[in-house]
Amino acid sequence: MNSRPHRVIFDFDSTLFDTEKKKAQLYNMAEIHGYTREHAQKIYKDSVIDGDKIVISLASYIMALKSALTRDGKTFLSEEVSTIISQMSRGDGLLPYAKKVLDHFSSLGTEMYLLSLGVESWQQEKMKQSGISSYFSPERVVFTDIIRSGKSGALRSWFGESFTGEDTVFFNDKPDESADLLKDFPELRLFMRREIRDHRYTDEHFDAVVKTFSGRTWCANELLTLLGLFKNVYA
Repeated sequence: MNSRPHRVIFDFDSTLFDTEKKKAQLYNMAEIHGYTREHAQKIYKDSVIDGDKIVISLASYIMALKSALTRDGKTFLSEEVSTIISQMSRGDGLLPYAKKVLDHFSSLGTEMYLLSLGVESWQQEKMKQSGISSYFSPERVVFTDIIRSGKSGALRSWFGESFTGEDTVFFNDKPDESADLLKDFPELRLFMRREIRDHRYTDEHFDAVVKTFSGRTWCANELLTLLGLFKNVYA
């Protein structure tokens, strides 16, 4: 029997928040101007990263879109884009069962942390939409825009340079990033949510992490399934 962890850390995008739906709405801004989905995704990619930092936001995507429109001699459809922006703000934007998972750990009295990778103002806007701020005290929320080392650095800032991941569970999405965290913190346990709409990763990517870190990581497509796996591990 495994003793229940003292703390649980949640990634935000594609772990609790439906980031792929938000991306699709951004893509739609390009598509209404006559661009294909593939071209819209390229515009998005061009607005995501600058060096080792994530810079994506609504503003950065619109800037990249306007740049493409100018290059291609197209007119920016401001009213249509405003309609899409209005649609993006509807609902809480959360993935199914996200609040059920958060409620479970809240009811256990587990220390809950949120680690959000991205531009702080954009991430805060999505957090406000999601309505999950009440689950996390301000000192237990960190925004970082550094791609490779941002999350490891945040954990060390919270728990110290000697932190090994002991007594800690992490809910995350990306397999490469998850593998880095498991290497950096040899006692950390990690539950990965696979976002099947994110075609950068395949089952093989996730399976490799589970195999390499057997007994320390588990994977499922749905949050409710991940919660069930957690309950089995800590039965």
